Amino acid sequence: MSEQRGVTSCTAAVIFDCDGVLVDSEAPIVSIDQRMLADFGVELTLEEIHARFVGMTEAAYLAEVEQLVGTLPADWREPYRPLYERALGEDLRAIPGVEEVVAGLTVPTAVASNSAHPRIRRSLQRVGLLDYFDGRIVSAQDVPHGKPAPDVYLKAAGMLRVLPSACVAIEDSSTGVRAARAAGMRVLGFVDGLTPGRALRAAGAITFTSMDEVPQLL
Repeated sequence: MSEQRGVTSCTAAVIFDCDGVLVDSEAPIVSIDQRMLADFGVELTLEEIHARFVGMTEAAYLAEVEQLVGTLPADWREPYRPLYERALGEDLRAIPGVEEVVAGLTVPTAVASNSAHPRIRRSLQRVGLLDYFDGRIVSAQDVPHGKPAPDVYLKAAGMLRVLPSACVAIEDSSTGVRAARAAGMRVLGFVDGLTPGRALRAAGAITFTSMDEVPQLL
């Protein structure tokens, strides 16, 4: 099988999740979530929060939080908003090595995320990655159902005009892995220290721990 810069001939496109795969946002966000939940009387470890919440749509996240703490007031997030804004602003960084991976790809790429378009674009712009994906970003806002439904991945494949079975998705949450697998894609699961590798593998991913491994895995 012929190869070019780490991409095999059977890989027609690579579709990236955003948070935790392209931008290093999830660890600080999970820490803020832990503080917020503790203020509401719910003590969870960072790993528990990551497994339970990461990769969800905003609506699903709010519903899950209310299952734990009860009905929330309309302004429940206000005390924490500056913390979230800092984590998604001046403190935001690209995942180490991911720009080299993206720049080296010779097949089409896209982003498929449960986050809203403004947040995705702002995050990618902040870390210098937006130009790689501008015009090829799919949000849960664009489809009937967010992850773990396959909709965002199916729409991204359609946008790129490739069969889902010829796409590789890169994810860091079990929710995202399930979505990409349901779309019929091969999935690489980034083990970032919060989601155990076994959880990503159980959802159907091939796991890796450094972006340096991606070209060979593709």
